Amino acid sequence: MLKHLFTFILLTSSLTLSVALTLTSCSSLDKYRHMKKPVTKLDTVEVKKVDGKGAQLVFSLEVENPNDFALKVDSVKYEVELGGRKMSTESINTPTEVAANSKGLVHLPLTVQFADIFTSIGDFLRNEKTTYRLKGVARVGIIPLPFDETGEFKITKGEVKHSKK
Repeated sequence: MLKHLFTFILLTSSLTLSVALTLTSCSSLDKYRHMKKPVTKLDTVEVKKVDGKGAQLVFSLEVENPNDFALKVDSVKYEVELGGRKMSTESINTPTEVAANSKGLVHLPLTVQFADIFTSIGDFLRNEKTTYRLKGVARVGIIPLPFDETGEFKITKGEVKHSKK
């Protein structure tokens, strides 16, 4: 009898825990069902490190969260093209939280080789402008948020500026 009582308590506890976890998961996923798509745009590009082989650039992607709840960007896989040439494909797994109804920056490092840079810089200096494309997928939990930013870098009064297309 005691064995049956123990089995009943164990099964009841497991069932209760399963139902509670399912309801919690459903309610936390429920907010994502009607989630408004975040808006992205390139904020800045910085040269962080230069060595004998290439350079480390950091693209700062501004993410505008139009939702009434915070979004946690868990990971981002992305690639960058300059002047129509693919520079590299990278990924980051450093979580970044963007508060509800606000903007935040996700920093995307990119390592490029000098051979790739010089080809793009040559085009850039001849034309005083070059195109860029930053595309990828940000993950908010299990939800993929694709982005595809295109624009142009221009030399204006000795400064490099970018504009979104």
